[in-house]
Amino acid sequence: MYSLNTPAVGNRLLIVGRSFDKAGTQHASYWYVNTATGARQAGALPAPAGDVQSWAAGVNQSETIVGGSINTPGGLSAPVQWAPGGWSPSFLDMNGGNYGNAQSINGAAQITGYAGLSNIYGALWEGNAVTQLPSFGGRVTQAFDINSAGVVVGGSQYAGSDQSRAFVWTKSGPMIQLPDAGFSGSRAWAINDYGVIVGNAWVVGSDGPRAVRWLPPTVVGGAYTMEDLGLTNATADDINNSGEIVGQYSSGSTIRAFYWLNGQLKDLPLLQPIRGGGARSINENGDVAGWSRLPSSYQHAVLWTHVR
Repeated sequence: MYSLNTPAVGNRLLIVGRSFDKAGTQHASYWYVNTATGARQAGALPAPAGDVQSWAAGVNQSETIVGGSINTPGGLSAPVQWAPGGWSPSFLDMNGGNYGNAQSINGAAQITGYAGLSNIYGALWEGNAVTQLPSFGGRVTQAFDINSAGVVVGGSQYAGSDQSRAFVWTKSGPMIQLPDAGFSGSRAWAINDYGVIVGNAWVVGSDGPRAVRWLPPTVVGGAYTMEDLGLTNATADDINNSGEIVGQYSSGSTIRAFYWLNGQLKDLPLLQPIRGGGARSINENGDVAGWSRLPSSYQHAVLWTHVR
């Protein structure tokens, strides 16, 4: 599971991600869960005509879903949008590129992701228009999330470097690198409506990435500040408007899903016997979607409720 929405009415929760059939082919998938009764419904989203694999990465309150698909095994992906009310798929404009993916969609149906040819650029889709994000001058820029105000976060490389640097960007201003002093790379994975950003930062050759959050400036013209959440080999994958953060970290040889709020860390329960798992998305009700792996090595989609 990659993303979930906050039900506009009642308890009917929509979660999206991917699943694999017995032949190993991945399909964009959805799960409806009634958080009051536990009733659930699952299915595969229709792939664009001729495409052989697909996945869903984001969903908004209107149940519009975004992700990607490929038309040949091992081929290049293209960004896709599934419209609510039947979920008919349509490709997003890649502005002449041959590769791309849609990562996130907000309530205003603004979509972020990336596309390109030999160089990958961050993309913002609004209706039929696509805007190419600026970059730090390197080969790859990827936009991973967008909040309700249209603020975009992601990672971009500088010229001559293969290390990503976390950024924040709006259409009315320049791309700003988020502080990561002491680290050699970073990515911003999610932003809430108050401008608080989460992601990870790392030092090449160290014991893995650190889960971090960036707090927005408190005064006009001020700077973002970075806070290490204190987790080794970890990533903070999502944050909601209550400031609740979810992600994953390594404890010994086991990957664990975590929930973090105001300095307090809580491990989320995993399928038994534990082989590992991670939390990918949290909604405004505190419902969390992610994955857990059993000793069979198969990954299973997981929903956590009442995590507060």
